[in-house]
Amino acid sequence: MDDSGFVKFITDWQDDVIEDYYSDKADFEKKIAEEVKKTKIMKNLSRISGIGTISAFKIVSIVVQPRRFKNKGKYLSYCGLVLLEKTSGNKSYGKRISRYNRQLHGVYIRAARTAIKGTNNPVHEYYETLTKKGLNHKQATLMAARYIAKVTFGMMKSGQKYEPYRWRKDEVNA
Repeated sequence: MDDSGFVKFITDWQDDVIEDYYSDKADFEKKIAEEVKKTKIMKNLSRISGIGTISAFKIVSIVVQPRRFKNKGKYLSYCGLVLLEKTSGNKSYGKRISRYNRQLHGVYIRAARTAIKGTNNPVHEYYETLTKKGLNHKQATLMAARYIAKVTFGMMKSGQKYEPYRWRKDEVNA
């Protein structure tokens, strides 16, 4: 086989692999969408701005049992969205990023960024409220990601549906 024949062989093989990848990806996405429709909690999670069927599937498959987290702070720490304070004998030794699940962190950050890009959704309005209070883009995006994480955690724990503007009620009561 000469060089041009070998190059053609390799490029044809790569094209087949890429074609198989896209075919398999479409099959997986279809199967995930079917599972999300069947499962109440995933269906509810996918209704949150920024969270689609794939993200809802990832969250539920990674968390599995939300009751293993004592509170939302522990969950946010597991997601890498808050700093962990090291204390001993009532003395603080500073805050640091805890070991966290990078996939969940990515899901929530992407969800916040996606929701912020939209204009007519509660997460975007929450982001706008935060920026008007003086937070910069990065801080407001992180707060939006925390909001989405807290909402999903509460929904998984309680089984309730999403209440879009609950943050307004919480803000008034604070």
